[in-house]
Amino acid sequence: MKSFIARIVKKNADERAGSSDEIHRVMFYNTVINSASDITQRPGYVLEDDGYGMYEPAVVAWHDGEISASIRAMSSAEIAEFSAEMVAHRYLSLESINEVFEAFNFGARIRRPERGKIEVEILEATDLDQTVEESAHQNIRALFARASSNLDAGDYTGVLVAVASALETLAKETVGTSAVANKSMGQFKTEYKAASNLPDPVVDYMHAIFSRRNTEPTAGHGGLGEPTFTRAEAVVMLNMAKAFVACENALRDSE
Repeated sequence: MKSFIARIVKKNADERAGSSDEIHRVMFYNTVINSASDITQRPGYVLEDDGYGMYEPAVVAWHDGEISASIRAMSSAEIAEFSAEMVAHRYLSLESINEVFEAFNFGARIRRPERGKIEVEILEATDLDQTVEESAHQNIRALFARASSNLDAGDYTGVLVAVASALETLAKETVGTSAVANKSMGQFKTEYKAASNLPDPVVDYMHAIFSRRNTEPTAGHGGLGEPTFTRAEAVVMLNMAKAFVACENALRDSE
């Protein structure tokens, strides 16, 4: 999602500057970067020309890269605040940013309750996300957060890696003995099946995710082939994994 927002902001800044006006383009980029820096509490960048009203190539190149990097570095809450500010400054349209938020199931919307006023509306968390947040081990929550960030960045094999690690963590938590602490999921699948309250086909699917991680290029092991793991697979896998965690924890707590 953050990459999409960065591309929209850059496109709008370019259009406002004019395709041939690099001076104004850098100035607009600098405004965006400093807005992001204010929100994330990082030092701003003081833009200085070369004395002739132009900017050095290194300054131009830095702004080209930093505008995307500064957006990708934000947390979810910071993204919502930043997006509202960009709408206020007309670097984002209200409609386009809300379409992006909806497409990525982001829990906020930008609203304009009255002329000249922009607000961030926080949507209620989904039941599944709330359940995971309240019941899952902190390492699992961190891995799901990493998977979500990878999904936003278009790193779908990164989603695979994080989800597989989250499920392996769940399996170790469920077995609950030090004997499996340093084993990979494939080495204690039988023990997990015995300890788990989930149906065997679900555990088999979880193990298949772990196995896919070990064979997919750019995921668990090095490889020269192109990764084939798609965004659709990543979205389904991440949400299925959250459901597995929620179910395992609920069934364990009910015993």
